[in-house]
Order: sequence, then C-alpha cells, then structure tokens
Amino acid sequence: MPSHPMSPASCSASAARQASRRGALLALSTMAWSVCTLAAEAPAEAPKGAEEAAWRRELPAAKVLGRSEFRWWGFKLYDATVWSAAGRWGWEQPFALHLRYARSLSGSRLASTSIEEIRRIEPDRHPEAVLDRWSRQLQESFPDVKEGDELVAVYLPGQGLKLFTRESLRATWRDEQLARSFLGIWFHEATRDPASRRRLLGLEPAK
Repeated sequence: MPSHPMSPASCSASAARQASRRGALLALSTMAWSVCTLAAEAPAEAPKGAEEAAWRRELPAAKVLGRSEFRWWGFKLYDATVWSAAGRWGWEQPFALHLRYARSLSGSRLASTSIEEIRRIEPDRHPEAVLDRWSRQLQESFPDVKEGDELVAVYLPGQGLKLFTRESLRATWRDEQLARSFLGIWFHEATRDPASRRRLLGLEPAK
C-alpha cells in the first residue's frame, strides 16, 4: 500500500503528542523517585513501649510522691523524684528514687561522695571493712553521667536495691543495710537538705 506523506501540521501534532507522553512519563518517574526517597529518609516508628523506663517493671503502680531540685554552691546537680505505690514513704514498702542529672559527673565521683555522706550521716556506725566493701560495690555500680541522664534506685524491702539507668538494670544490691544507708543520703533526718527531704516525701510542695 502506498504511503502518503504527512503534512507539516500533522507532523507538529504528532511531535507534540510524543513530547507530552515523554513529559508525563518523566513526571511519573520523578514522583516515584521522590516517594522512595522520602520513605527511605522517614524515621522508623518507635517500638511499642520504648518510652517506658525499665525500672517501671518493678513498680508498675507507682505514682509520684514528691520531687525536688538539688543544688550545690548554686549549681544545679539533678532533679529528684520519689515514686511510691502506697502514696506515702516508708522502709516497709517499695519505692523508687529517680535522679535526672543536670551536669556531667563521673561514676567514681558519685561513689566516693556517697560513701562520704554515709560516713557523715552515720558516724562510727559501720566498720571500715564494711565501708571499703560498699565503696567497691558503688564504684562498680555507678556509670559516668551527663546532662539528661537518669539513675533510678528501686528499694525492695527484705531484698535490697536495684539500680537502673533509663534503659536497663545496672546493678543489684542484696545488702539491705547498704541500700538503706545509701538512700539515707536523701531520707535520713541528718540529710544535708532537710527542706528537699520534706518535698521528696510529699510533706511540702515541690520547689
């Protein structure tokens, strides 16, 4: 069959249609690439329960009893919060002391300062051999902390204390006397900050 030559107008129309199809394909390809790129860059959804701190498994029904801010020579060290399921504080029931740090401190410094405070609060009560053993245990237990880090001491009557970071269990102290002496830094009547003690126990409003 003989072919008929196309008129200039027909050629222009055909070229326009081909250009339009190429433009549409290019747009679709660009859209598909953009969707794939966005999907790759989008952050993964946080796993269910990731925001729940590890220590809460020990005291799932605990609620805030009191809180206070602790400073030393004007410098903020940490915020402290006491959690209890019983709605009151006492050695006969479980509770948690939650510390959120405002500055960097070494684990060694945390341990040595704790032993110094135990000596001050309970003078001549513990033999040097016991304090030395406690010091080693605290040195092994405390991590270095920086601003925003959290440590939580969960006291369990008759068992001792479990020390948590936000993510996991850090140490278990099965020596109940160590647990009480350590927590006495905040709860003993001879604590350095009696006003903060009252706030932690819910006896005064948080400052």
